[in-house]
Amino acid sequence: MSVPAFSDRDLEQRILNAQNDIKSWAERNDLWDDSGVTSNAERVSGEEAVVFILYSSGDIARLLDENLDSPFRAELDQICESHAFWFENNDGYSYYFFPTTAAVGVPGRVFQDLRGARRSLQVYKLR
Repeated sequence: MSVPAFSDRDLEQRILNAQNDIKSWAERNDLWDDSGVTSNAERVSGEEAVVFILYSSGDIARLLDENLDSPFRAELDQICESHAFWFENNDGYSYYFFPTTAAVGVPGRVFQDLRGARRSLQVYKLR
């Protein structure tokens, strides 16, 4: 079984596409106020394989922190899944995004910490 190799450009594009779709979805649903995305390298000093971070002190945080079972949550889950990412609630206002095993090619393979293995994730910050 061959493992697909993603170039830096491929990885950057996957992350940017996911971030753009999440932002577009949130703006369409009036949820983007007080929200944004940033990179693991900019926000976290640990060694986790976090690809990017969605942060919010607005409606997105309320939607995700309160675990509301709403159509909005289902839509966000679908967007993330379509880009081969999943997320977890870190602290009620930061949501860490990780790749699914499908994103790295083989089940169980750990996605490398991109801060050391790839170019700086600073390019992934949406403004």
